[in-house]
Amino acid sequence: YAVRSVVPEWDWEVNQQRWAGGSWSSLPIPELACSPQTAFYAAKETVSWQQARDRISAVSVCPYPPGIPLLIPGEVISTEAISYLQQVQGSGGSIVGCSDAHQQTIEVLTAAP
Repeated sequence: YAVRSVVPEWDWEVNQQRWAGGSWSSLPIPELACSPQTAFYAAKETVSWQQARDRISAVSVCPYPPGIPLLIPGEVISTEAISYLQQVQGSGGSIVGCSDAHQQTIEVLTAAP
């Protein structure tokens, strides 16, 4: 209820069905390339989502809705994850963990650990 009062323009019924409709649950479990601690201390660079495919995330990435992290540091960024994040943005959602205000870039490891 509190979120609905803050974001009244969001079509809650349509988007609730969309997120419950299987797109979130059908994502593959990301491959963990290194521990979150290793990723946190590793050298990083900022790249676009298109350049991030098959790279190792240096940050947690949390699309809203549903507000559950899709990626954590150390996980490999898949094509499916990128497509899902683009779907969230296209539906009016937001992504916490991006490197820029327009949510088009992400920090990744410069090299595999």
